[in-house]
Amino acid sequence: MERPGIVWVYSLFVFLGIILSVVGNFAVITKPLAQTLSPVAFYAAIISMILVIPQAIFIYLFFMLKKSSLTWLYITFGGGILLSAIAQQWLSVVILAVFGWAVWDYITKKKAKDGQPIFT
Repeated sequence: MERPGIVWVYSLFVFLGIILSVVGNFAVITKPLAQTLSPVAFYAAIISMILVIPQAIFIYLFFMLKKSSLTWLYITFGGGILLSAIAQQWLSVVILAVFGWAVWDYITKKKAKDGQPIFT
């Protein structure tokens, strides 16, 4: 089955986001300025690095059009929402929740031209 353009674009953006997250958080954790960070910000950077693993699994399964990507979607977006809530970044919580719902809706309802679900 041919991948829709939205799958290519979303996968590319998530892949770039993963790379930027790893580079940015690694820089935060390893620089001497990490000594001046609050413990919450330091641990948030570490947790963000850990959340890259389910993100990578999710985007791989999403790109391969697997319905099992939903499990990893819940883990990825749930972890991001939890992290943002702990950091009291309420706008991020709302944006992540809405965007996660949109991706969930796409995975569960997207159909091919012949009426068959794209994600199997």
